[in-house]
Amino acid sequence: MESVRETYNYQMFNFGSWNRDVKEKNLKRLDARVKEEGWKKHPIIVNKNYDVIDGQHRLVYAKQHHLPVYYIVVEELTSRDCVLMNNSRVSWSLEDYIKLHASEGNENYIRLQEMLNNYNFAPVSTLTNLMKGLSGGGKYLSIIKDGNFKITSKECRDLKAKFDFLQELSPYVKSAKGRCSAIYMAIAFCYDLDGISKARLKKQVKNRIAMITPPADIDMAFKEIEHIYNY
Repeated sequence: MESVRETYNYQMFNFGSWNRDVKEKNLKRLDARVKEEGWKKHPIIVNKNYDVIDGQHRLVYAKQHHLPVYYIVVEELTSRDCVLMNNSRVSWSLEDYIKLHASEGNENYIRLQEMLNNYNFAPVSTLTNLMKGLSGGGKYLSIIKDGNFKITSKECRDLKAKFDFLQELSPYVKSAKGRCSAIYMAIAFCYDLDGISKARLKKQVKNRIAMITPPADIDMAFKEIEHIYNY
C-alpha cells in the first residue's frame, strides 16, 4: 500500500493535456463541503512524473486556499487510468474523450478538436453527427470515445462552407421551438441537395423559421424546412 504524503509545493504536480478542465461549479461544491466538514486527508493520485491522475479539483482548491496537498504516488499509472478513475464517480463528457485522444497525438482528434474550437453553434454530439452526415449518434459516440473516430484534412476543408452556413443560422435555429439538433441536420441535408439555392435556403430560414411546427425528429424537421424553403 502506497503511503500518503503531504506537501505545500503545488508546483511539483503536473496537469496533463488530457486532464479534464477544472470547473468552477465543482470548486464551489468542494468549498461547501470543506466549510461543513473541514479539509480532510483525501489524497490526490499521481504517477511517477507527478502527473495528476485523480484529484485535480482538490489540488487547485488546496493551492487557492493554501492548504496541504495529500497525495499518493502510483508510478505506473497513465492517462488511461485517469479515465477509469474519474468515470467511477463522474462520467467523462464527449469533449473529455476528444481532449484525451488529441493529447495522445491522434491526428484525427487534433483535427476534430480544431473544428470544435471554430464551431460552437451546437453540442459536440450534434457537430460530430453533422461532420459525418449521421442522423443519430448513439452507436457512433462510442466510436469517438474508443479513439476510433476518423476525419481527414480534406473532410475538414470541405465542411468549412457548410459549417459557416450553419453557424450563421444558429441564432435563428435556437429561436425555434423543437429539437435544434434535428433542425440543424435537416438544414444540412437540404444544403447538400442538388438544385437547392443556398442563398434562398438561408433567406427563408432567417425569415420563416418561426413558422415551423416544432419538430420531434429529423424527418419532421426536414419536412418543415422543405415547407419554408418552398413558401
